[in-house]
Amino acid sequence: MTMTVQHAGERYPIYREAASAFWNAKMLTGFLYRRKKTSEGALRMRVESDTLLRGFKAESGLDSLLPIVNKHQKEAVAAGRTEMQITYSRAMLSGLFYRMYERERAGLAADFSAAAEKAIQEKAAKKAAAGKDVLTNQRILINRTRRENEKDYRRWKRAFGCEEEKASPEDETD
Repeated sequence: MTMTVQHAGERYPIYREAASAFWNAKMLTGFLYRRKKTSEGALRMRVESDTLLRGFKAESGLDSLLPIVNKHQKEAVAAGRTEMQITYSRAMLSGLFYRMYERERAGLAADFSAAAEKAIQEKAAKKAAAGKDVLTNQRILINRTRRENEKDYRRWKRAFGCEEEKASPEDETD
């Protein structure tokens, strides 16, 4: 029995000696590959499937956005499209504000409690990992962060023309 692979209208034979290699390629969940800049190897996990040609699992997360934001920011400044310096944290905060705006458009109230709690817990975890004292009264900090986010959110809505209301006096103080 001769095995063949058909691709783009062409047939390619698979020799009996290569059958075990094809079986391994089908069954392996990851591959070890050499990095370009170092001699170290790295294991990359593959997408679940039974096909031979399949990609690696995407390992991107929020942290992978930082270099992308910085790259586009530098390009925009260099090209003269903007003089504003956009930081990663401000881009993330703007994304939070947009999600809250979408909630309001759907008829739900904007609620910054979960985001504030997550931010304070992340700060506490970083301090604990560094061996520093963890904040003891986190509830006060969570409430302060939530109020600051609500105030900044109202400013964000005015800046993007999402709100026709007049500014309240508390929005003007920093």
